[in-house]
Amino acid sequence: MEGPEEVVTEIPERQRHSGARLVFAGAVLLVAQNSILLLALVLALAIDVSTGFTWARAALLLDLPGVALLGAGLVRLASRTGEGGASATGGILCFGWLGLTLAWRWILPGLSGRGFEDILIAIWGSDGTALPELPSMGLAVHGMLVLWIVASAVLVAIPLSLRTERGWPLGAVLLEGRVEPRTWEGFVALNATGTFLVAGSLLAILGGASVGWPLQAGVLIKVAFAPSSGAFAYAQLGRRARRSLLGRETGPTERRAGVAGSDSTPEGLPHAEDE
Repeated sequence: MEGPEEVVTEIPERQRHSGARLVFAGAVLLVAQNSILLLALVLALAIDVSTGFTWARAALLLDLPGVALLGAGLVRLASRTGEGGASATGGILCFGWLGLTLAWRWILPGLSGRGFEDILIAIWGSDGTALPELPSMGLAVHGMLVLWIVASAVLVAIPLSLRTERGWPLGAVLLEGRVEPRTWEGFVALNATGTFLVAGSLLAILGGASVGWPLQAGVLIKVAFAPSSGAFAYAQLGRRARRSLLGRETGPTERRAGVAGSDSTPEGLPHAEDE
């Protein structure tokens, strides 16, 4: 099998442009979502909680089309790289996340007769006895929290799939050389940490346990740190997709070296940070 340095990443111009446009459009929506979530936090602190909550609910409608566009773009690009396996896997994972999120946010909460926000608040403010009494509804609530955790794990797997040898033809174009909180991988890891803490704590409450700092830390991550990280991460992703549209791509050899700590790029190719 060819090594990462030898993989050909040439993508026909038409397919590259259509796929990159989809990735760019998805990134724009996801930047908007995370920015609105930050605005919602400011409004909640400066005006009242209900105003911030209204904006936050609106923001949660943007990640669904955003991730769908991102997935479509990854699949489109992967179909023309000749190394579509892992690259296409990233796109497919986007649609898997979409299905899981629809299930935990709307389908399962609908079985309990409440919105998912109401359920989360009800669990947080009780010992579990305030939930619907019918067993089927209780099962739906547990399922909602479990699927929320699974969806966050799938979101982590999307950029990681582009770090594999077969996925690197796209990873070399779309990912940053370093992994930090304001990169795509850093954001999904931070977001998953918040989800695991919040959903895990709520499941513990349903089991009769008393939780303290894990739930509070998880909420802080979800409402403050994750949106800030996400806004930067998806802005960088959109920038890289735009560079691909302009034909200014960085090859896998140089980007792979960047992951290992090298700052070299071939003559004639701009650094990822140049623009």
